[in-house]
Amino acid sequence: MRILWIAPVPYVGDENAHPAPWIATLGNALVQAGHELTILNYNYSIPESKQIVLGNGIKYVYLKTPKPKADVLSFYSKRIKIINEYLKEREFDFDIIHVHGTEHQYESSLKGIKTPIVLSMQGVMKECYKVLPKNFSYTHLSWMLASMFESWNIKKVGNFICRTHFDSNFVRSNNPSAIIHKNWEMIRPQFFQDNFSEKPEKILFIGGTHPIKGIREMLIAFNAIRAKHKIILKLLGGIDRSVLAHIITKYNLKNIDSYSIELVGFQNVLGVVDAFRECFCLVHPSYIDNSPNSVCEAQVSGLPVIASNVGGVASLIQQGETGLLVDVNPRSIEDAVNLLIEDPEIRSKLSNHSKRMARLRHHEQTILSRTITIYDEVIEKNHSPHESNLRRVSRA
Repeated sequence: MRILWIAPVPYVGDENAHPAPWIATLGNALVQAGHELTILNYNYSIPESKQIVLGNGIKYVYLKTPKPKADVLSFYSKRIKIINEYLKEREFDFDIIHVHGTEHQYESSLKGIKTPIVLSMQGVMKECYKVLPKNFSYTHLSWMLASMFESWNIKKVGNFICRTHFDSNFVRSNNPSAIIHKNWEMIRPQFFQDNFSEKPEKILFIGGTHPIKGIREMLIAFNAIRAKHKIILKLLGGIDRSVLAHIITKYNLKNIDSYSIELVGFQNVLGVVDAFRECFCLVHPSYIDNSPNSVCEAQVSGLPVIASNVGGVASLIQQGETGLLVDVNPRSIEDAVNLLIEDPEIRSKLSNHSKRMARLRHHEQTILSRTITIYDEVIEKNHSPHESNLRRVSRA
């Protein structure tokens, strides 16, 4: 099968961009199964559009687009046109186009495209924008526009891949006629082993200092926990030390000092695995999420998870069996962490149940087979029998 993905895959060598590991993992599996995969994305920093083929056989196409601020001021019109022109020139090189996420206005570039299309939901910008701090900024403006484009475009797509009750309900409420396929994301193989500490010495928080990830609530809860238990908080992700200092000062968090927090920053897969192995639980007190990758990776690894009951998280966690769901407030987080510190039997139960469930949910071959089945169904439903037969012959 000849597959085109339009996906937020960073430019090769860009270490500051989000690596989107769930996309790369599935892409490698498709190529290993004998399918042809091209991944299309845009980039403003390259001198010109270019195509790169890596050793794994995946073809990457990066289209040169305007700088972010100019992009926003044009309401993304130039970028949308650039991608649309590429698709119109080459769409019949592919059997299916798979769009990853609604955050980047990819759907707006599909006007006039006849190749079968399926869109997999990632985050839901409309809900993310609601919880973004309302101080006006570039982020505020770009998220507002992304939310608007998402609302316009989701009605125009016929086929979706969803994972949780949250994204499925969002699609149904905005596009009642949509066909929704269920599939989970692939988790990198390094997490399919026990990666956790049985000693309650370190808590893991992944999300840096972004306010939506609940860093304020985490620090306030951690300060209270430190009054009873001298544990360490390990922080991964984009970290702004001034944000940490501001929260600690504003809320008078006297139990937190330079020895009680480890600032790790962004990590590759081996760095994340090492962090899992040092910690006895992951705390994910986000204000909104669909199916956060860190939670799924922790569950596959057997690392007990405490997460806020928002968005689609309840589709990942059965309360008291495969994790602990909490409210987005410090006291709720504090009580859950203290419970895990003080009750090793509960830690063991959550670890065993979550990894057994998650390793089935994220089984590579199951997800790969389901992905191919979805592609075949979308192709069949978007073409007449004669056209479908022609495409099958061309792929043979």
